[in-house]
Amino acid sequence: MTDKADNYNLLVKPWIPILRIHGKPDRVGIRTALIEAGRIRQIAASNPMDNVALLRFLLAVLQWCKPTGARKSRPGSRTRTSFARPSGNASSRRSARRPKLQTDREEGRCHG
Repeated sequence: MTDKADNYNLLVKPWIPILRIHGKPDRVGIRTALIEAGRIRQIAASNPMDNVALLRFLLAVLQWCKPTGARKSRPGSRTRTSFARPSGNASSRRSARRPKLQTDREEGRCHG
């Protein structure tokens, strides 16, 4: 690999095709896409499946970066603890087989 390929930082280099609120097409990095989300109208990849994939990817990055302290649940919301072993009917027994998510990240890893 060349040095140029080794130094391509997806967090800051513009690679995600977007359409800004005022209609101008542009490309942004991951960090800009998340920070300026309110000024972005939509992901503008040419293939609709690429749009979905990019949105899911950005959502995963956003959830991964969320500090642990921000995960307090609201009444009626689904949280990781909702996957604990329930008691009751067959449908709840099926959901009890779902694995709990385990992560090894440090709090605030993406902040900086």
